[in-house]
Order: sequence, then C-alpha cells, then structure tokens
Amino acid sequence: MEMNSVEFDLNFRYSNEEKCTLQDVKGEIMRGNCICVCGESGCGKSTLLRCINHLVPEFYEGELTGWVYIGGEDISELSIGEVSTKVSSVFQDPRSQFFTVNSTTEVAFGLENSGVAHEEIVRRTDEIFRVFGLEKLKDRPVHMMSSGERQMIAILSALATGTDLILLDEPTANLDAAAIAQLSDLLVRIKETGKTLIINEHRLYFLRDIADEYWYVNNGEIRGRYQASEFLALSGEDLEVMGLRTTSLDLITLDGEYDPAVKVSDTLEISSVSYGYDRSNVILKDISYKCGTGSVTGIIGSNGSGKTTLGKCICGLMKLTGGSIYLNGDRADTERLISSSMFIMQEAEFQFFSNTVINEIKGTSKSEAVSDDEIERVLKMMNLWECRNRHPFSLSGGQMQKLVLVLAYFSNKPVLVLDEPSAGLDHRSLISCADLIREMAQTRIVFVITHDIELISKVCTDCISVRQGVVDRHFILKDDHEFEALKSYMEHEFSIKDNARDIPGSTKASGADPRVCLFYLTAALIMCFMSNAAIQAAIMTGILVIAILNSKYKKAVLYAASFAVLVSVPYLTTAFVPNILSNFFARFIPVGFAADLLFSEDGASRLLAALRKMHVPESVIMICSVMFRFFPVICNDMRISMQSVKTRSFFPKLRDKIRNIPSYIEILIVPMMFRVIRIAEFLSASAETRGISLRCRKDSYIECRMKVSDYILISILPVLITAYQLIT
Repeated sequence: MEMNSVEFDLNFRYSNEEKCTLQDVKGEIMRGNCICVCGESGCGKSTLLRCINHLVPEFYEGELTGWVYIGGEDISELSIGEVSTKVSSVFQDPRSQFFTVNSTTEVAFGLENSGVAHEEIVRRTDEIFRVFGLEKLKDRPVHMMSSGERQMIAILSALATGTDLILLDEPTANLDAAAIAQLSDLLVRIKETGKTLIINEHRLYFLRDIADEYWYVNNGEIRGRYQASEFLALSGEDLEVMGLRTTSLDLITLDGEYDPAVKVSDTLEISSVSYGYDRSNVILKDISYKCGTGSVTGIIGSNGSGKTTLGKCICGLMKLTGGSIYLNGDRADTERLISSSMFIMQEAEFQFFSNTVINEIKGTSKSEAVSDDEIERVLKMMNLWECRNRHPFSLSGGQMQKLVLVLAYFSNKPVLVLDEPSAGLDHRSLISCADLIREMAQTRIVFVITHDIELISKVCTDCISVRQGVVDRHFILKDDHEFEALKSYMEHEFSIKDNARDIPGSTKASGADPRVCLFYLTAALIMCFMSNAAIQAAIMTGILVIAILNSKYKKAVLYAASFAVLVSVPYLTTAFVPNILSNFFARFIPVGFAADLLFSEDGASRLLAALRKMHVPESVIMICSVMFRFFPVICNDMRISMQSVKTRSFFPKLRDKIRNIPSYIEILIVPMMFRVIRIAEFLSASAETRGISLRCRKDSYIECRMKVSDYILISILPVLITAYQLIT
C-alpha cells in the first residue's frame, strides 16, 4: 500500500439527489503517475476529486460509503485542512478559488497556512513564477486579470505548496495554445520529480506525453481504464461514441465552411478601431475588418491580447478611443451598436436575471413569432429541456454555458459576439453548440472569441488574430490548407508575452505599517459619533501624515481639501441645514481616508499579514480576507452586470433606467446576491483545501515590522488632540 499514492473504493450520493453520483468507483494510482479522468459533463469526475481532497463529505454533504487512502493513510479521520498537506487542488473556475486580491499573495496563500517560514514562502513563491516564466503576472490585482491569466495563477497556487499529489479540474478551460504548451512542459517536469497528478479534462490532446492512464467515467462508474498507448490508438469514431474530444490536433479537420446560399442582409465594418484604458495602456491600436451575414469570424490570440475588449467594442459596451464601426454602411454610435448586437460573456452567471430557464429565454426574445415549439426544439437540442423550470443559478457550469448560447439564438439581434462559448464543454455539448452557432449564422453576423481549435474547425469561416493590439493575421478558412496554416500558427506563434494589457502592479511596501492605519481607522470610527471637532481634526492630521509618508499625495490633497471645506462651513454661514450637513459629513472624512489608505492597492494583503503578526484568530483573518476580496471583486462584477443588462437591452436608454429605477436596481442586485452566495460557497471550499483551518504558527509572504516611526505616528495622536483643544 505504501507504493501507491492514492487508493479508493467509493459510493456517493449528494443529499439533494436521488441518484448516486459515484457507484462502485475503485482505483489505485501509483506514485509518480499521471491519470487523466475523462467523460461527459456530469459523469462524476469532479465528485471523485472532491472525495480525494476530502471536500466530500466534509463540505459537500451526502451519503458516502467506502474509503480513500493517500500515501497509505486513511483520510476519513482527517480534516480537510490536514488532507491539504497531502493534496493540492485546482478548481474549474479560478474565481471560486482566489482568496486574496493580489496574484503573488494568492500563490503564497497555501504556504502561509502550512506554517512555512517567511523566507521560504518568499523563495518558493518567487521561484514558481520564475520557473513558469510568468513574472509579468506577479503583484497584479486578480480581479483585473483575464480568465486565462486567473487560471494560471490558480495553477501556480497549487504547485507552490509542493504536495506529492495534485488534482486539476479542467485546468486548460480558458488557456490559449501558448499557455497550454507551457502548462504541458511544467506538468512533465512535475512528473519527473515523482509527484502524482490526477487531471479531469475534456481537452485531451495536450496530455499525450503526460498521462500514463486514461480513466473513462460514465454515469458515475469507471467504465474503462486504458494505458496511454491503448487510449491514443482509439479512432475518432470510438471517441465520439464515448462522448470524448480528440486526442490529437492532427485529427482535427475543417468542418465549418461558408455557405454560399446564405443571403447577405447585413454588413459590419470595423475601421481603424482603437481602445485604451488610458494613454499608457492602449489595448487595441488599429483594428480593421469587414464581414457580413453568414460569416462566423473566430477572434483568436493569447490570453490578455485584447480579444474580449474588441468584442465589447463591437457591441458598444466599451467606447472607442479611435476609429469607427459601420453597420450596413452607416457609422454606428454606441447606442446603435448596443441595440444591434449581443455579447455573450465567459462568465455565464452574469447574464441571468429570471427565476427559470424558460422565463430567461422569453425575457430575451423580442419577437412574438417565437413559438413554444421552437423553444422546446432548441432546449432539447442543447440537452436543457429537463432543466426548463429550474433556476439558472442551479445549473452546472456547462449547462449555464449552453443556456447563454440559447439566449443569443433567441435575441434576434443581427450581430452576436460569443466569448469562449465552448470552455469546459464535452464532445456532445461542443457539437450541439456548434450546430446552434451555424444556425445563428444563417441570419446573423457572428464573432466567436476562442482558443478552441475544435470549435473553430466546426463553425468558423474566417479567423483574425489579435496580437499586440493589431490584427496580425487573417485566415480565410475555405480549404484544409488554410486550416492547417491556422493550426500551425496557433500552436507555434502564440506567446504569453503577447499580453497587451499593462495592469499596474502593487507598489512595494513603504511608509507606515498597516497597523498604524488600522489604529487611526479605529479611532476615526469611534470619534465619528462624537462632536469634538478638535479630536476629529487631530485624527485627520495624523492620517494626512501617514498618506504623505506612503507617497499618496493626490489622496492627501483630495481628502484634506474636502475636510477643510466642510469644517469651514460654520465660519461662512449660520444657516442651520448647511451647518448640520457639514458637521455630519466631516466626521466621516477621516474614516473614509483611513479606509482608503488601508485597503487600496496592496493594502488589504498587507493588513492580513499584519493581523497574522498580531496573532489574531485565523477565523477572524478568514472573515477579513473574504471581506477584503469581495469589495474590489463586487465593484468589478457590478460593472460586468451593467454591461450584461445593456447587451440584453432591458433598459436601452437612460430615461428607461430613470423611469424604472426600482426594476433596474432589482435586476442588478438580485442576481448579484445569487452570485455572491455561489462564490462564497466555493470560496469556503477553496479555503479549506488550502489549509486555512490548520492549527500551526503561520507567517506571511508580506513582512510587516513596526518601525520607530510607526510607534511615533501612534503616539502623536494624544499630542495632536491636546494641541488642537488648546487652539480651539
């Protein structure tokens, strides 16, 4: 038994389901082997991983019989945190795994929980970025990264812990060809060190030189165990019967040629389009392209190259900084682009606003000609008919992905932009999505933002490559020769260095310790309920000094000017209302100022490190971490939700929003609440699998040490209070 990394014999049924998810699932995995677990969505692959990392039954409740041994030890009596010292996990959705707001501290998080010393945390964290060649992703706000970049950080987080067993659930779902190639190289190196890998995947081709065995799971049972040579010898027909995707890029051939019988009723021209977040961060520089009804244009490029940005510009969700977009020969302003196009986001959950699947579709359809029979046909085609009365948020990730595609089909807008519509889909789901996209193209102009060469082969008539802000190549997919050129280009030309976005990194820690800001924030919160103006002025002065020491000059000027204006009102007028209002808001200026300094940029991560230095209970640190993470993420999510409302044309004009303010607020807030609950659930699971509950002395990646100047900043508060009271 000692020679095996993992052994298990399992039956499991979730508490809210009648059917068993796993039935007589038995397996032995030798140390140092790589097992690819494959099968259609919902077959039980993810549940198997949850049993191995002990989320089942500790986190996901249900009826479990059987056992799991890791390294010869029965894990049934261990906590999830204790199992995390043996197993590292990468979840399917990186958003559900991130526990901090900074990419570097996110990678270090598991090491911090395991009791690793500060110097070793820093060494191992920096090394994993260097080995994978992703130094550019260090010290970045995770909520501002692309989906592929976030997925890379999630993978690095698991690898950094150094456990002997690593579980990966759909690790390539949002990765481009260059990132997949680098991941493959890294997994090979990890195997060479003797570590064991269990990988759930729909994309199988990248595992050709990595996987030792392929386990085929169907309806909760392992129906086949294949040695790599046996599995790779299976024909395309065999794989199709099993519902699996291709095992080799060489087997992918062109299947989605342009239909000359399609009547070109609409045209779209992108002319010299540019977009930048600011002058120093230009994403798109000079994009030009023209297409019409019947075309399905694939937009390809490396993670962060600007593909999604281009798609949102086409749909009017981002205002161009240069160039124009023409619809049917007429220049289209932002309002017309929004009304004429629909953008389907990677994050499917952002686009649901109704209580059932059927109502979601009927709320999208603007044509009374759409019949119930047509809705039934499409839902059955996408294998969603049995889910028609379920809440959209109760669907699986793959089902959500298919539902948003159905929403695009029924939108009746002439321009559709689909962002990664096949991410995480099995073979049968991929085929049904491709069939639906081809149906859309009969009457619409379709853009597909994708890394998936299998999807491209089935639906695209053209492909444009966005690289360094321009269209680097244009492939017209009329024959196999051009398609082979496209495959070669995607395989060899993409680079992780193509990222066009210049996300500002966190500044190095300087100035006052976060505990000083925390002290002043606490004082400001207490004193905001008191009317002593001298004390408030003293606190404000102390915070102003901290801001200057931290080089936050603009914030210092802004808050100081606001505070000065409010406190000067009583000297300018004796009117009752202005005096009451100025007195009220002046009390909260120091609170906002201290909070802004504490939580902006990398302040939240530094504060968590400081709290750990103060020996605050880990349960409190966990709560604080979730709160700090949610603030910037929710702001970003709200922006995405507003874009989704726009592209669904629920409130097309500003006056519509004003006239229907309660409905507008409801349509934004209610889905956000469901998303928060969903993310919080996954986040809690992530925290457990990364050792948050381990009881040991914990250090941090960020080193916090109180300096003499910090003690002086704290001690001057009573001096300032005394001085201001004497003056007044």
